[in-house]
Amino acid sequence: MSRAKLLILFAVVLLASCKQQYNAPINTSSYLHDELFPSHLSVVVETGEQVFAINDDMKKFVNRRVKTMETKSGQIRELAEGIFRRSNTDLLYQNDANTVATETFANQAANCLSLTIMTYALADYAGFGVSFQQVMIPELWVRRDSTSLLNRHVNLKLFEKPNASVVVVNRHDFEVDFNILERKRRYPKRIITKERVLAMFYNNKGVDALIDENHDMAYAYFKKGILTDAYLVDNYTNLGIMYRRLGHHDYAEQNYTLALKIEPGDGTTLENLAALYTATGRHAEAVSIQRELQNKRLSNPYYHYLLGEQALEKNELLMARKHFRRAIDLHRSNHEFYFAMARTLYLLGDKKGTQRYLNLARKHSETEQEELHYAQKLNSFSQLQ
Repeated sequence: MSRAKLLILFAVVLLASCKQQYNAPINTSSYLHDELFPSHLSVVVETGEQVFAINDDMKKFVNRRVKTMETKSGQIRELAEGIFRRSNTDLLYQNDANTVATETFANQAANCLSLTIMTYALADYAGFGVSFQQVMIPELWVRRDSTSLLNRHVNLKLFEKPNASVVVVNRHDFEVDFNILERKRRYPKRIITKERVLAMFYNNKGVDALIDENHDMAYAYFKKGILTDAYLVDNYTNLGIMYRRLGHHDYAEQNYTLALKIEPGDGTTLENLAALYTATGRHAEAVSIQRELQNKRLSNPYYHYLLGEQALEKNELLMARKHFRRAIDLHRSNHEFYFAMARTLYLLGDKKGTQRYLNLARKHSETEQEELHYAQKLNSFSQLQ
């Protein structure tokens, strides 16, 4: 999954967004408060050049892929397929593995945004045209360390670059998308800049630090994201969450208000604003926002998955089962939903149901690693019976 994140600290944190154009000048210094985080200047934040840099091993990988193909379109296809083969066999998907391109290429774990950044760097070195695209999917949550993260989805379009001496006729574009589930769907897409993706990367790193309660590091990354792309709401919203957690409610509200000017109706920012209203005693305003969001989210399978996970954490097993069942009814090809249902049924003592949903999770797994994971779960479960 190519993702950028927001947290839901219930409140919700953002992983990457872009909507209607908001072009009013933004005085970013009004939303940054360096005095609260005196150690943030000692944090070494990756530069844009470091994030997208490639090394000799990466160059060799590209050269091996493209040298056998005579046409540009053939070279693009061969590189894209080579990257997919490598990511499917050598890399473990890990949501919190936010790494620069060279680390992603070398490591055994990466998330989708990191894979997308790596692919951009490889394709750019190969001389191909390459554009980032934001895919306008419904709100999609994942869970990490008892925290809800809202994922936004980004992919790539590769194409042959035109030049002064060559006119490209019937150009073939190749879409590179590491989210298998979303590749099967046709959501609207919007071209976004390299700077926006870089700001998403900084936002993700800030979220990681915020989850670890490393506030100075989180601030350094959110600040860098804001200075890189002042119109990406995620960094403002997540920084607002941190302000609220630390008791700076006025600063938090200021950030949320700006985020909603940039992206009116953004559910994540509204969720956080409602949490702030609750914390400051403005209950009627909080309830109004929550009611509006609830009505909008009831048809979103990932929302029910989120509610099910929260119910599990509270040991509300029947409520968890209800929400996971609804998530599956709305989206029947997500292996995580089936696995969540299997865990719930196991806790309820339903052995037959547990085995059934483990099999369904395995059937709908997206990678060989996931299929192996569920096979091991099934084997362990069989030995317990």
